[in-house]
Amino acid sequence: NPTVTVSEAKATNVNGYVRGEVINEGEEDITNRYLLFLLCDENNEVISREYIDIGTISVGQTKTYELKFKVDNVDRFYVTVTDVKE
Repeated sequence: NPTVTVSEAKATNVNGYVRGEVINEGEEDITNRYLLFLLCDENNEVISREYIDIGTISVGQTKTYELKFKVDNVDRFYVTVTDVKE
C-alpha cells in the first residue's frame, strides 16, 4: 500500500482543497488505484465522496496530488486508497 500524506487542507463554507503526496514504499508498481476522500460535516456524516486517479506510481516514486471540491460545510475528511471508483 502507498503512503498518503496531507501537506495542506482548507475548507470554507462553499469549497476547499486538499494537497499532499502519495509515496510508493512497496516492492511493486502501483496501478489502477484511486485516492478516495470522504468529506464529512460537523457530525462526521459523509456529505461527499471525491476521487483522484493516481495513475501509475513506480517503486520508490512520490507523486503530488491536489483535490479541489465545491461542497458546503466540510468540517473534516478522511483519505484512503481504493481499487474501485463508485
